[in-house]
Amino acid sequence: MHAALLEGIVRIQAGTSRGTGFVVRVQRAAVGQEAASAVDVLEILTAFHVVADIEASRDNQTLEWHGDGSATVQFRNGQEVSVTLDATTMHSVDEDWALLRFEGTAPGAIAPLALARLEPRAWRRPWSTFGYGDAQPDKGEAHSGHIELEEDKSIQLFDRQAAAGAGGLLSGFSGAPCIFEGHVIGIVIEALQRTERGESIHGSVYALPIERVVVACGLPLVAAPVPFEGEVDAALANVQGASLLSLAKALDVPVRQPEQALRLWVARALLVADPKSVCDALVSCGCIDNMPKDKPLAVAEMALARAIHEEGAQALRRCFEHGKPKGVVTVASEALTAKLMVARALGKYALMKKHLTFVESRARSHEAWSVRIRDALLGLLGFAPGDIEDDAALDEGIAEWGGVVVAFPFDGHTSPLEEIERYQKARALAMIPAEGGATFARDGYELTRVFDDADVEKTIKKASSHAARYLAPARRLE
Repeated sequence: MHAALLEGIVRIQAGTSRGTGFVVRVQRAAVGQEAASAVDVLEILTAFHVVADIEASRDNQTLEWHGDGSATVQFRNGQEVSVTLDATTMHSVDEDWALLRFEGTAPGAIAPLALARLEPRAWRRPWSTFGYGDAQPDKGEAHSGHIELEEDKSIQLFDRQAAAGAGGLLSGFSGAPCIFEGHVIGIVIEALQRTERGESIHGSVYALPIERVVVACGLPLVAAPVPFEGEVDAALANVQGASLLSLAKALDVPVRQPEQALRLWVARALLVADPKSVCDALVSCGCIDNMPKDKPLAVAEMALARAIHEEGAQALRRCFEHGKPKGVVTVASEALTAKLMVARALGKYALMKKHLTFVESRARSHEAWSVRIRDALLGLLGFAPGDIEDDAALDEGIAEWGGVVVAFPFDGHTSPLEEIERYQKARALAMIPAEGGATFARDGYELTRVFDDADVEKTIKKASSHAARYLAPARRLE
């Protein structure tokens, strides 16, 4: 989790109840307003049971607040404010959330956390949080893991720290933000715990999807993150100061904002720019010297991947997540197209390198395809041909790897689909010419197009080749 997010996460104490909350909206006092009437407004979201007895409130149909009807909110800088709890406090007993409102002088430059819907991804989606649990009730601690299951009213999470040892102590994390790709996508409200000591069971944590609260409170919901923006932001981590400002100006990004926010907006601008503009900006602004050697071309290819039809990416994503169908057939002809499509479907460029293998063969028999597919799978997993002879052992290795995608050009003679389907966690991406779609439609495979027409694919390939040549000279001194 980025340290800047911690400024908006707070410790909440209501009577003997301790929990976590986070700032979701800030309204500053008007400039020039008299000191006596200057009022900042901060709205802080937390779990209802942090500030009230949820069972008594539900049973008695009244608001049974903890303590004396007020809560103490402590910010990261140590400053505290008091918040009144009364009938005007927006809340939901059924969904277990409360929106606290503070009116007064804000304790420093507090920025609200950005709220967003959880977007689908094909592979495991990481999440993180920070809260004031029993292990660190005063200092707080960071937790992280991955998203297990998303439902309409609940997001099931795996918490790595909670699952460690005999089980972490999670009491106090209620109300903490569930953060994915820099945005709050849920609020932590429940965890499986042993009743006698409060130790976590299996690291299972549950969050309420943030849109449930957004609708009720009229909170701002930002647009979904641009695909790959987190990776491009990370690639630009060492681009700072004058270089970052120069890059922002080249991309017409407003520069009057904090450096962290500016870098994210620059990342988004790079992803929506054409490849030539990406190359021009990175080279002319001297940014490449501050980037890892493989990142400039990766940034250009991530920008290219955004040209992939979302329809095609979704089809492949469904294939990954549900295993039905086992393969997707797409109108395409280039290995680069398979690379970009898989990256878009996975939602992360780096995962594509781990999970995609491309097989091109003139094989005319299932036996020949079987050998090619096996060797490709072994190579992706880091083995040499012949290292694993048993199909079941190889299938187990693929499952432990997290699944693979085998892309290949279909030539109309012998298809390797059957060979790929032998492996439970292997997915097929068949690339066919436009006129070849009828056969697969008849056989029940899901058909999709990656681009509007073949000319777009040629343009993408040309742009990628140009980027590789254009960015290479900047790496010649390494």
